[in-house]
Formats: sequence, structure tokens, C-alpha cells
Amino acid sequence: MKKTLLCIGFYLVSVVFAWAQTGEPAAVLIYSEGESFLISRGDEVIEYDLYLDDVEGFEFYKGDFINTGNGTFLEIQLYPTENVLKISENTSFTIAGSGSGGGGGEFAITYGRVRAKVQKLTGNDTFSIRGPSVVAGVRGTDFGYDFIAGTGESQGTALARVYCFEGKVEVSRLEQKEEVVDEEVIVKSVVVETVVIEANQMVTILPEESAVPLSPKALTEEVKTFWDTNEFRGEIISYEPEPEVKVVEAPEPVEVPEIIPEEPVPDKRRQVRKSIIASGAGFSVVGTVIGGVGGAIMYFGDDIVTGKTLLITGSGVLGAGLITMIIGLFVGR
Repeated sequence: MKKTLLCIGFYLVSVVFAWAQTGEPAAVLIYSEGESFLISRGDEVIEYDLYLDDVEGFEFYKGDFINTGNGTFLEIQLYPTENVLKISENTSFTIAGSGSGGGGGEFAITYGRVRAKVQKLTGNDTFSIRGPSVVAGVRGTDFGYDFIAGTGESQGTALARVYCFEGKVEVSRLEQKEEVVDEEVIVKSVVVETVVIEANQMVTILPEESAVPLSPKALTEEVKTFWDTNEFRGEIISYEPEPEVKVVEAPEPVEVPEIIPEEPVPDKRRQVRKSIIASGAGFSVVGTVIGGVGGAIMYFGDDIVTGKTLLITGSGVLGAGLITMIIGLFVGR
């Protein structure tokens, strides 16, 4: 592969260009194929070898001049949109200006072929590709621009042509006009004629036919075949707007008075009921003991009268205790 400049790694190239990168990047490389391409930025010109350098994700800036080698195709996506440009082989192309965020941009072709897929623009943004003799402007379409050597009778001369695949393209012929400002001659490009072409149409401009009006014609098979063979292949980066973050002020803290629990008030009726039940239980135990002693004397001893007396007394006390317990269960209800 022919080398015109020293080929160095992508990292070193980025360092060399870092000083020249001003402002926000205008586009990012999403696809490349072929051998090599050149980037001119400021006073530096660097060649990228697609066999050696990792260039995917390389960012382009306003003012960058791009030159593709033989068999090399590049696809660049404009920030922060899904608008994409495909730069053909043997093409010299400049990012002349970037839009304000709505997808627009200004580009210049010195030689070669480019194709653009432009989504609907927003705001006051415009999208245009300018050559030496014609400028093509769109609001949202799929179109191409060639500035190449003529063939046949036009061989040896520059041929400019703009063609449309979808949507509409406004094509304007340019002429160089001299204007004297403060005794200084300034050459300006002036629009002298404009036509609008639609899908599957094209216009061709030859320098020797400057007096011939622009006339839309059917898109040629050569153009269709070229771009069918070299279709867009890069993976589009999706840019979704960041969700709006609403800041909600926290409410001022509310002082809550401390609640001190009140001590429970004792239930006197429950206390009386418990006392009566306890007394009845005590009488029942005493009565059971006395009756047990009296029964034992009657069974084992000779004093039957005493034993009988104790047994009857114990039974009475036991009965009184049970009655007292029953009364306690119903007290206070």
C-alpha cells in the first residue's frame, strides 16, 4: 500500500491531534473499509492504515479535511442525530460547519462521491453539500453528490451531478462573481439558478454548459448500481434524549410532640374479685385438710366422735370456700 505520510498507531494520532480539537465534535466514524484515509486538521496531516489502526469511534471536528484512498469507504454519523454520510473511495471532503443540534451541517466536496441520509431537521438547521459549481441543500432526504472526471465527450473535464433517492433536493448553480470592497477585489460564489429534484431524478452540470438551464433527468443505472454495491453498512448510534430530572424540595420537618404514656389506673373491682377468690381457695384447702384428718381418725383410731366432728367441720369449711370462690367470679362484672 502506498504511504504518503508516516503511519502511526491510533493512540499516537489522537495525541497529535488533541491540541487542534476545539469545541464539540461534529461527527463520529461508524464504519470503514478498504486501505487508508487521510485527515488534515490544522497544520497536521495524518494517514490511517485500516489494517493497523483501530479507527472505529474516531471523532471528526469542524474544519476536518478527509481524503479516502483507493477502495476505501467511510461512514460518519453526525452528532447528536442519526444523519449519516458515506464518503466513497478517492474522495476529498471537508466538514465545513456543523448544525446547532437539529441535525444540520455544511460540507464541501473537492473531488469524488458522497451520499447522505438525512432525517428531518429541527429548528433553523440546514444541510448542504457544496462543490465548485453547485450546492445541494435538503431538509430531510437520501441523496448523493458527485464531482468527478467526465467521460465520453466530456472526458478530461469536471462533471458535477446531484441525484435523489428519496425526498427532494434543492440544487443551485454557482458562479464566481468579483466584488470590490474597500479597493480590494473579493470573489464570491453567487447562486444564479435553482431547481428541485425528486426521487429517482438527477441534474448534471458541466463547466462548458454554464449557459444551459438546469434540467432534472432520470437517475442513471450507473449511479444506482454504484450505490447498490456500496450501500450503508454501519450500525447507527441511537441518541435518546435524557429524561428530565425534576428537583422536588423536601418539606420542612414538622415537630411532633412527645407522647408520654399514662400509667394504667388499677381496677379496684378486679382486685376485690381476686381477693375473694383467693380467700375461697384458702378456705377450700383448710376444709380439705380438716376433713382429711377427721377421716383418718375415724378409719385408723378409736375416737369415732372426734373424727366424725372433724370430718363434718372440714366439709363445711370446704363448702364455704367453694361458695366464696364462685361468688368472687361474679363480683364486678
